[in-house]
Amino acid sequence: MTATPLSRVMGILGQRLVQALVVALLVAGLCFLMVQSLPGDIAFRIAAGRYGYDYVTAEAANAVRSELGLAGSALARFGDWLWALLQGDLGSSLVTGAPVATDVGHHLGATLTLASASVVLALVVALPLGSLSALRPGEWCDRLTLGLGLSGVLSRVVRESVLTVVQSGYYRFALTKGLSPARVFWRHGLRNTGVSIIAYTSVQLVLLIEGVVVVESLFAWPGIGHALVHAIFWRDIPMVQGTVLVLAVLFVLLNTLTDLLCLAIDPRGPKEF
Repeated sequence: MTATPLSRVMGILGQRLVQALVVALLVAGLCFLMVQSLPGDIAFRIAAGRYGYDYVTAEAANAVRSELGLAGSALARFGDWLWALLQGDLGSSLVTGAPVATDVGHHLGATLTLASASVVLALVVALPLGSLSALRPGEWCDRLTLGLGLSGVLSRVVRESVLTVVQSGYYRFALTKGLSPARVFWRHGLRNTGVSIIAYTSVQLVLLIEGVVVVESLFAWPGIGHALVHAIFWRDIPMVQGTVLVLAVLFVLLNTLTDLLCLAIDPRGPKEF
């Protein structure tokens, strides 16, 4: 029995929801263990983040340790964080005292702006170049592969997708009906190449979000990768957990949107649906 589009959508959403919950718990636990295992006095690092290294004393570190309960059980602190998370609270930064959700939202917006601009620029170059190289294989536009970075790779994906479509039987049949090549391409070519292009673009967007840590650190861009590096350095555990948790859920969300877009373009859907 063939599944209806609605049942496929509900199946995707249910599968991704379970995935998001599992990923969230695993990521939160691993981040907590990682930060706890880092060398150095966590109270001293937090105090340095608050006041600066030049103003940190043993008394200041002990005051931070007492205020935040760092001398108690680490497992108890993790349990408190999980309980707050179930209530929709990511906690507060141990360094600034600001809500983690507010800080993460601010930095995530900067990261998405940077990554989205890169993807849009790549698409602007790759879509026309890849389509043109597929329609005119072997010509000059079919040999710019390595010179345009992400656009070059994406243009090859577009080329192979479009070339597969234009060499198909239904595409050639549409041309024999007397339709202009441009009309056949817009009506039959773009739609049938959309699934592979969207899937590849979503993967590249995920990789860009992961890879902006270096760019943000080098150019002091106020993104989530830059914030994560500082949070790890200052042992700001709630900020580390909140940042990585949001990134993990964001990746699941991007995968979900990709699945839904591909299903909308091709209602038959991939085999795993």
